[in-house]
Amino acid sequence: MKRYFLFILSCPANNQLILGIPLQLTIYNLLRVKFISTENWQPDGDVLRCNKEVYGVEREDCVMVQGDGEVNYARLHLMFTCTAFGKVWRVAREEKDGQFILIDSIIRGAYICRDGDKTNYYFVNDLIDNDMYLRLGPSLD
Repeated sequence: MKRYFLFILSCPANNQLILGIPLQLTIYNLLRVKFISTENWQPDGDVLRCNKEVYGVEREDCVMVQGDGEVNYARLHLMFTCTAFGKVWRVAREEKDGQFILIDSIIRGAYICRDGDKTNYYFVNDLIDNDMYLRLGPSLD
Protein backbone atom coordinates (compact mmCIF):
# COMPACT_ATOMS: atom_id res chain seq x y z
CA MET A 1 0.00 0.00 0.00
CA LYS A 2 2.96 2.31 0.61
CA ARG A 3 3.92 2.11 -3.08
CA TYR A 4 0.37 3.08 -3.99
CA PHE A 5 0.53 6.22 -1.83
CA LEU A 6 3.85 7.12 -3.44
CA PHE A 7 2.27 6.64 -6.87
CA ILE A 8 -0.68 8.90 -6.08
CA LEU A 9 1.58 11.57 -4.64
CA SER A 10 3.77 11.49 -7.75
CA CYS A 11 0.79 12.20 -10.04
CA PRO A 12 0.61 15.88 -11.00
CA ALA A 13 -3.17 15.84 -11.48
CA ASN A 14 -4.17 17.22 -8.08
CA ASN A 15 -2.18 19.44 -5.73
CA GLN A 16 -4.77 19.23 -2.93
CA LEU A 17 -4.00 15.69 -1.78
CA ILE A 18 -4.36 15.17 1.95
CA LEU A 19 -3.02 12.07 3.68
CA GLY A 20 -5.09 10.19 6.24
CA ILE A 21 -8.25 9.74 4.17
CA PRO A 22 -9.42 6.09 3.87
CA LEU A 23 -9.11 4.35 0.51
CA GLN A 24 -11.89 2.52 -1.33
CA LEU A 25 -10.57 -0.03 -3.85
CA THR A 26 -12.60 -1.81 -6.53
CA ILE A 27 -10.76 -4.55 -8.44
CA TYR A 28 -11.60 -5.34 -12.08
CA ASN A 29 -10.74 -8.29 -14.34
CA LEU A 30 -11.79 -6.76 -17.67
CA LEU A 31 -11.02 -3.46 -19.35
CA ARG A 32 -12.35 -2.13 -22.66
CA VAL A 33 -9.88 0.27 -24.27
CA LYS A 34 -11.07 2.47 -27.13
CA PHE A 35 -8.65 4.02 -29.60
CA ILE A 36 -8.57 5.48 -33.10
CA SER A 37 -7.03 3.06 -35.60
CA THR A 38 -4.07 4.43 -37.55
CA GLU A 39 -5.08 2.17 -40.44
CA ASN A 40 -8.39 3.82 -41.36
CA TRP A 41 -8.86 6.50 -38.67
CA GLN A 42 -12.02 4.79 -37.41
CA PRO A 43 -12.85 4.02 -33.76
CA ASP A 44 -11.58 0.63 -32.64
CA GLY A 45 -11.10 -1.13 -29.33
CA ASP A 46 -9.53 -3.96 -27.37
CA VAL A 47 -10.84 -6.08 -24.52
CA LEU A 48 -8.08 -6.61 -21.97
CA ARG A 49 -8.16 -9.10 -19.12
CA CYS A 50 -6.15 -9.95 -16.05
CA ASN A 51 -7.55 -12.94 -14.18
CA LYS A 52 -5.85 -15.13 -11.62
CA GLU A 53 -7.35 -18.24 -13.15
CA VAL A 54 -9.10 -18.86 -16.47
CA TYR A 55 -9.52 -22.59 -17.18
CA GLY A 56 -6.72 -23.28 -14.72
CA VAL A 57 -4.27 -20.82 -16.31
CA GLU A 58 -3.41 -17.28 -15.25
CA ARG A 59 -4.24 -14.62 -17.87
CA GLU A 60 -2.48 -11.26 -17.94
CA ASP A 61 -2.86 -9.33 -21.20
CA CYS A 62 -0.20 -6.93 -22.45
CA VAL A 63 -0.70 -3.28 -23.32
CA MET A 64 0.96 -0.41 -25.13
CA VAL A 65 1.30 2.52 -22.71
CA GLN A 66 2.02 6.19 -23.44
CA GLY A 67 4.91 7.23 -21.21
CA ASP A 68 6.82 10.49 -20.95
CA GLY A 69 7.46 11.08 -24.64
CA GLU A 70 7.85 7.38 -25.43
CA VAL A 71 5.77 4.24 -25.75
CA ASN A 72 6.25 1.46 -23.20
CA TYR A 73 4.80 -2.02 -22.85
CA ALA A 74 3.41 -3.71 -19.78
CA ARG A 75 1.71 -6.94 -18.72
CA LEU A 76 -1.38 -6.23 -16.61
CA HIS A 77 -1.30 -7.92 -13.23
CA LEU A 78 -4.06 -6.02 -11.42
CA MET A 79 -6.58 -3.36 -12.45
CA PHE A 80 -8.55 -1.29 -9.97
CA THR A 81 -10.15 2.02 -9.22
CA CYS A 82 -9.41 3.80 -6.00
CA THR A 83 -11.45 6.55 -4.45
CA ALA A 84 -9.08 8.58 -2.34
CA PHE A 85 -8.39 12.20 -1.60
CA GLY A 86 -11.64 13.27 -3.26
CA LYS A 87 -10.66 11.80 -6.62
CA VAL A 88 -11.26 8.52 -8.46
CA TRP A 89 -8.02 6.94 -9.73
CA ARG A 90 -8.11 4.28 -12.47
CA VAL A 91 -4.90 2.34 -11.98
CA ALA A 92 -3.24 -0.86 -13.23
CA ARG A 93 -0.31 -2.69 -11.70
CA GLU A 94 2.32 -4.09 -14.01
CA GLU A 95 3.48 -7.68 -13.62
CA LYS A 96 7.23 -7.35 -14.11
CA ASP A 97 8.36 -4.97 -11.38
CA GLY A 98 5.11 -3.93 -9.75
CA GLN A 99 5.02 -0.43 -11.23
CA PHE A 100 1.68 1.35 -11.33
CA ILE A 101 0.30 2.92 -14.51
CA LEU A 102 -2.75 5.09 -15.05
CA ILE A 103 -5.37 3.25 -17.10
CA ASP A 104 -5.98 6.43 -19.10
CA SER A 105 -2.40 6.17 -20.43
CA ILE A 106 -3.07 2.76 -22.05
CA ILE A 107 -3.09 3.18 -25.84
CA ARG A 108 -4.22 -0.32 -26.84
CA GLY A 109 -3.59 -4.00 -26.26
CA ALA A 110 -0.39 -5.57 -27.55
CA TYR A 111 0.75 -9.11 -28.32
CA ILE A 112 4.14 -9.67 -26.70
CA CYS A 113 6.08 -12.93 -26.58
CA ARG A 114 9.34 -14.00 -24.95
CA ASP A 115 12.59 -14.15 -26.92
CA GLY A 116 13.37 -17.85 -26.51
CA ASP A 117 15.19 -18.71 -23.29
CA LYS A 118 16.39 -15.16 -22.65
CA THR A 119 14.97 -13.47 -19.57
CA ASN A 120 13.70 -9.89 -19.85
CA TYR A 121 13.78 -9.97 -23.66
CA TYR A 122 10.49 -9.80 -25.55
CA PHE A 123 9.18 -9.36 -29.09
CA VAL A 124 6.25 -7.08 -29.86
CA ASN A 125 4.23 -8.70 -32.63
CA ASP A 126 3.54 -5.96 -35.16
CA LEU A 127 1.71 -8.32 -37.54
CA ILE A 128 -1.27 -8.92 -35.26
CA ASP A 129 -3.22 -6.28 -37.20
CA ASN A 130 -2.59 -3.34 -39.54
CA ASP A 131 -2.97 -0.75 -36.78
CA MET A 132 -0.17 -2.29 -34.72
CA TYR A 133 2.04 -2.54 -37.83
CA LEU A 134 1.56 1.16 -38.57
CA ARG A 135 2.10 2.18 -34.92
CA LEU A 136 5.37 0.28 -34.70
CA GLY A 137 6.60 1.17 -38.19
CA PRO A 138 8.44 4.39 -37.24
CA SER A 139 10.10 2.74 -34.22
CA LEU A 140 11.64 -0.02 -36.39
CA ASP A 141 13.98 2.37 -38.24
